Amino acid sequence: MSFGSQVRFDALKQVPFSSIGVNYQVIGDKVGNACRQVVFNNALDQAVYISFDGVTDNLRLQPNSVKLFDFTSNKARDNGWFLDKGTQIWIKQVSAASSVGDFWVELVYGKGAR
Repeated sequence: MSFGSQVRFDALKQVPFSSIGVNYQVIGDKVGNACRQVVFNNALDQAVYISFDGVTDNLRLQPNSVKLFDFTSNKARDNGWFLDKGTQIWIKQVSAASSVGDFWVELVYGKGAR
């Protein structure tokens, strides 16, 4: 029996509080696969902006919060929305600098059955 997709995890992208400032900072390497789910984890004591071009404020995450995007829930292997392979994710502080914690991004993609 063959199944349509298997769960795989892209490389974790993480940045410590000390690397987040007033200018956008890259969070890890570019996304390695077209991802079905993306989880932003803000374990910092301050709010942050997330950008997908290093210029535009696309998302805002409050301190100690999580934001989950499930783009292809209940979809077939090649249907639905995906976060593109090669996407670079950026971060910067909203106002005050964080003094503790870190920020990380978890990415889930599907791979066809073997």
